[in-house]
Amino acid sequence: MKIAWLTHRDIKNPRAGGAEIAVHRLSLEQIAQGHEVSWFTSKFPGAENTEVIDGIKVNRVSSENLLNWYLLVFFRKIMRPFDIVIESLCKVPFFWRGHKSQKVMAYTTHLFGKAIFDETNPLAGSYVYFLEKLIPFFYQKHLFAAISPSTKDDLISRGIPSSRIVVAPCGINLKVVPGILNAETRSKTPLIIYVGRLKKYKGLEYVLRSLPPIIKKTPEFQLMILGDGDDRSRLEEEARNLGIQNHVLFTGYVSEEEKIKWLQQAWVMVYPSVKEGQGLSILEAAVFQTPTIASHSPGLRDFILNGKTGLLVGHTQPETWATAIEETINNASLRQIMGKNAQEFCQQFSWRKSSETVMNVLQSKDQ
Repeated sequence: MKIAWLTHRDIKNPRAGGAEIAVHRLSLEQIAQGHEVSWFTSKFPGAENTEVIDGIKVNRVSSENLLNWYLLVFFRKIMRPFDIVIESLCKVPFFWRGHKSQKVMAYTTHLFGKAIFDETNPLAGSYVYFLEKLIPFFYQKHLFAAISPSTKDDLISRGIPSSRIVVAPCGINLKVVPGILNAETRSKTPLIIYVGRLKKYKGLEYVLRSLPPIIKKTPEFQLMILGDGDDRSRLEEEARNLGIQNHVLFTGYVSEEEKIKWLQQAWVMVYPSVKEGQGLSILEAAVFQTPTIASHSPGLRDFILNGKTGLLVGHTQPETWATAIEETINNASLRQIMGKNAQEFCQQFSWRKSSETVMNVLQSKDQ
């Protein structure tokens, strides 16, 4: 089959995140199954208009801000030969309506809802919020794939019938995973990490605000923040204002190898986001028996068994973050038990399984 993906960014885009990783990995699985895959996505400085990446034909056709409207106006005829069109529904909707013979799907990582106003200015936030409100009216004939039960619940609350939604969780992204974990690789002193983009809705300021009393009791404590984003300068200023800048290291973007090194060394990972589709780094940390403390938020609570594979806390409550962090760094037995449970729990997730779930629905004659 010929499959077209509509995605705001491709995997080489400097602003690519978890949604683009998911679309890329699913596309690779579809190619492995013998399908022909093309992407229609946005341009960025220095990028070619067309490029083949890992067997995927990438077509960069307009700016990101205009991409959804540009495709609707100029690409209806060009998209006609595709058997399947899958829209990555995670930023603003494309509102793609397939041709008569096409199967159409909205692959949904997460929708912002009111959380968009925590991330951007009121004008841009209102634009995204309004477009999301139109989804039930324009997607009545679409199939949906949600990457978590929370995302499915969100779609249902917006008026999408449950019968049209399948849950297809993401797999584990790590390219290199050691067969044997060496306990000696753990940091000798308390080390927690964050892995991901630095955005306002990720809520890292609440973790930072929880740290002063911990550092006072445990001066060797350190937080490593792996990743970059437009919220970095604000977070660095927050750390300075709290007087904890010597205990918080912002690494910026790191390589896959560097990330794996820190995942193995960390005592625990933190994930304080207000809302996620899934939280891929939770599974990555689990591979190395590193438990996660996360916000009790949609998309995160689906992949942490509270008290068994990690801990869930109030998103905006620094005191609960402090309690959870102290509990884990002061209790080696708890960390080890949760780490082993997390590693066992993450084994059920794979990109092959996710792709099979998506394709089985798309190829069903009942749809």
